[in-house]
Amino acid sequence: MKQTKSTWRDWKTWVIAVESLMILACTLAAIRNHIQAMQELPLPENNPGYNYMYIHAYPEKLTYVAGIDETLDLTGGMICYTRYPRHSEGCACAPGSSGCIGVQDMAFVEVVSEVDFTKEGVYMIVLEQDMWEHPIQCAFPIQVISPDYVE
Repeated sequence: MKQTKSTWRDWKTWVIAVESLMILACTLAAIRNHIQAMQELPLPENNPGYNYMYIHAYPEKLTYVAGIDETLDLTGGMICYTRYPRHSEGCACAPGSSGCIGVQDMAFVEVVSEVDFTKEGVYMIVLEQDMWEHPIQCAFPIQVISPDYVE
């Protein structure tokens, strides 16, 4: 009798162990599928749907001479808007569903950073589009050099 009871307990233990492993495997598969599905969802959208702003083309002039140049020249600079971050499928300006939605001249965007054209240094130019509920920004560097470097 002791042998049959021991065998019965071992059999029940194995069934419970196999069932537990099956439940664990199904739970892990469901968690993995849920994480993958969340990564494919687009981020919440602002009105009209732009969440990110990037430099599409840099301005022609990125180096200024201290004391000679007095204003920021954004000629040739373009920005683009997209709903997805740059890392979603590579570059934000890539063709396809995650590419640029709109390209706009930098002259129509507000510059929110200050540049002292009398002092040498590297300055970060921050552009902001605040026509929606949540403003979006992008930035690029410029350099102000000493007049001694200019021939």
